[in-house]
Amino acid sequence: GTEYSIRAIPIGGYVMLAGEDDDKSMDKDIAEDQMLSNKSAWIKIKVLAAGSFMNIILTIFLMMIVGFFGGVTNPDSNVVSIQPESALATAGLETGDTITVVNGVEVANFEEISTNLSTESSTITYTDSVTNESADVTVMPSENGKYGVSPGTEKYNLIDAIVYGFTGTWALILSIFMTLKLLFTPEYGAS
Repeated sequence: GTEYSIRAIPIGGYVMLAGEDDDKSMDKDIAEDQMLSNKSAWIKIKVLAAGSFMNIILTIFLMMIVGFFGGVTNPDSNVVSIQPESALATAGLETGDTITVVNGVEVANFEEISTNLSTESSTITYTDSVTNESADVTVMPSENGKYGVSPGTEKYNLIDAIVYGFTGTWALILSIFMTLKLLFTPEYGAS
């Protein structure tokens, strides 16, 4: 019959359908018309596509969980994550604070924040995530020239987490196909 198992590598489950292998001795109790090898091409395609489809459904579900419970890095926001013991942490900024102005320039996303930070020192206006009060600080980067700031994470409400499940999965699918395309591009992959 059909053999099911749970595997550590590859992560997840494994299913071998009756008639899927060439060893007929394993399937001696199965009627010939029930074996995958004796099914029409259309049935075989549907069976194999169902496995891939379930992987996509699982990914959507896992992305929803990540968006709802864990949070997702959002470079399109000016909410930041501050590394412990970094220059900005020493200046009083904390993860979840919102940087609004860097060196006199209003910023709306992480790219604008990082572009306007100076290698010498920077004056930053931020809103504290706990007190909701605005403050100005002048900060020198650390010895390696870093301020210790990265895009903040955002937890989604249920509806936004569902949307993120679908859009995040779609982005992953596109990145897989773009990577496969690069494998066959002369300057990156095959030559």
